[in-house]
Amino acid sequence: MTAPYTLNIREETIQSGLRGYLLTLPEVRLLCDERVYPRQRTPGATMPCITFFTLSEEGYDVMGGTPSETLLTTMQLDLWTRSERDTRVLAWAIRGTPDQPRLHCYPGGEWNGINVQTATILATRDLDEPPEGEGEQGIYRTSLDVSICWDEPREA
Repeated sequence: MTAPYTLNIREETIQSGLRGYLLTLPEVRLLCDERVYPRQRTPGATMPCITFFTLSEEGYDVMGGTPSETLLTTMQLDLWTRSERDTRVLAWAIRGTPDQPRLHCYPGGEWNGINVQTATILATRDLDEPPEGEGEQGIYRTSLDVSICWDEPREA
């Protein structure tokens, strides 16, 4: 039996920030309501929904030897729907457009109390097959890999 996975404080912080940001996007709210979850989607869960998890995290090196509190985190977002159209609309809503960038080419700002310097989508994959062992049919999934450069909050 494996021990349950526990989040470190950095993971909790950036996940809370990302979830908070996604829920500010009107189309995400309209399609998913509050169904934006860290880690895994429960089989049979109401859709559309979004799941996300951390792929990698590293400190952002600064020249001159001064330690940086800036982190570079790569996260995977999985967009789950029952129709190809809804998956594409949800992906567009999260990506944004050149005139109105959202998660792709995000110019910086505050996400749920976290200072985000920039974010960009590194890769998009359409995965219309159910994950191994789920057995649910008619599920559409698009996966977005997102790089987020953010400042670790300082302790008071």
